[in-house]
Parts: sequence; structure tokens; C-alpha cells
Amino acid sequence: MKSGIKDEVLASYLSDTRPLYDAAKRCVGQLSGILLLLQTDSLDRNRNDLLLASVTRQLREATDRLGAVKAPPKAARHQAALADLLVLLGRILSRLDRLADLIDPASPDLDAVVDALFFAQRSLRMVSEPSAGLTPVDFTAACCNCRPAKN
Repeated sequence: MKSGIKDEVLASYLSDTRPLYDAAKRCVGQLSGILLLLQTDSLDRNRNDLLLASVTRQLREATDRLGAVKAPPKAARHQAALADLLVLLGRILSRLDRLADLIDPASPDLDAVVDALFFAQRSLRMVSEPSAGLTPVDFTAACCNCRPAKN
């Protein structure tokens, strides 16, 4: 992968964690989508189970793979933050799975899940590294108005 990171060990680590970051990004989106569908009574229970199973699988795989990645000392905090993000997403997933039939707009449980999703999004941005392709949104294929300026 071509990146702007000159430290080869760090660049290798970030390259190894990019698929895990991407999985976390997908899970944030899927969990947010499930919550939105629950709130609008638009979620088919059979589809819900498929979506939850997909998120479960992605989180399990990402967690397993992250455990196998050797972080250089410079990246220890990054790896810990990514691990914390995956744990948080697992907690959100289990709450949505348990609350799927109970959520109503006035529910304090709903507020807790929404707050957790906002925190997960902030955490995702915190572990981003645009020079290594770890970005919440990839603008590299965007139209000229959205593409980041080249330095």
C-alpha cells in the first residue's frame, strides 16, 4: 500500500490494521442502520437476525485478527484504542439484540445506544490515519469538489 508514512514498521502495522478499521467502520454503519430501522418500524425480524449475525461475524473476525497483529511500540495506543472500539461495538450489538423488540422513542435504553454509537463514531475518527487509508469516508474516488487537495 502506498502511504505517506516513512516508518516502514509503522506503515506495515497500519496496513495490517486497515481491514480491521474498515470492519469497524462497516459495523458502526450497520448498527446505526439497524437502530434507524428499529425506530421506524421498518426492520423485518428475519432481516434483523441476518444483519446482527453479519455484525457479530465481522466483530469476531476483526477482534481475532487484531489479537494476531504485532504493534510496534509507537502504535501500542492505536492498537489499544482499536481494540476498545471493537469491544464497544460488541456491547452496542448485544444491546440492540436484546432491545430489538423493546425500543420506543422515549426509552432511556435507546438514548444509551445512541450515545454509544456517537462515541463509537468518535472513536473511529480517533483511530483514523488518512495517510494510511484509515479514514471514516474515502474521498479518493470522489468528484473534484469533494476530493481532498493534493499537497
